[in-house]
Amino acid sequence: MKTSLSIASTVFMAGLAFAGLAQAQQTPTSGQADPARTEARPGNADSMTPDSMAADRAGGRAMESKGTDAGTAAKQALAADRMFYEKALASGHGEVELSRYATTHAQSRDVKTLARRLVDHHTALNKKLMTTSGLQAAPKPKPEDAKAAAEVKANTGAAFDMAFLDHMAKGHAKSIALYEATGKQGKDASTRQLAKTALPTLRGHAKSIAALQTGGMAPAR
Repeated sequence: MKTSLSIASTVFMAGLAFAGLAQAQQTPTSGQADPARTEARPGNADSMTPDSMAADRAGGRAMESKGTDAGTAAKQALAADRMFYEKALASGHGEVELSRYATTHAQSRDVKTLARRLVDHHTALNKKLMTTSGLQAAPKPKPEDAKAAAEVKANTGAAFDMAFLDHMAKGHAKSIALYEATGKQGKDASTRQLAKTALPTLRGHAKSIAALQTGGMAPAR
């Protein structure tokens, strides 16, 4: 009888030990992550799903595309303003050339002084126009403008002074209208700003020209 109880007790204890061993194998030890309970963490490449990785790549491409689109838009805006730059530069270079001629051929010293101002101011403005526009070469004056300049040069003395002032008055009236329109309607912000900044100088020229035309010219000396 005692032998039977001893055998039964031994079997029971062995069963308990086996159950405990099985449970220990199934339960993660301290510091060991349970794969079934591990959650994907943001920013962890090992835990990212294909969909999240694709979303990240798409976001990067979108940011890169946005930067490229902004640069392209700026170039397109400058291209749309190209007509302004071509007209302004053609007129500006023509005025510099004729004004430089007037510094040595005008009869009135006031006309010569004005001519020097026009050379200095328009040379500086032409440089700004070239830099902002990105044009590699300045456009040549239109044939009709070149012809009109040649007609001015055909005069001498007081007749030259009056012809020069008349030519400059008409040219500045056209330039002011062009710059005013561009200051309001230019496609690129830098173009609009340049046009607005140049207007006070152009208007000052027009005012000085008009004053000399009304008899304010000092005689030659």
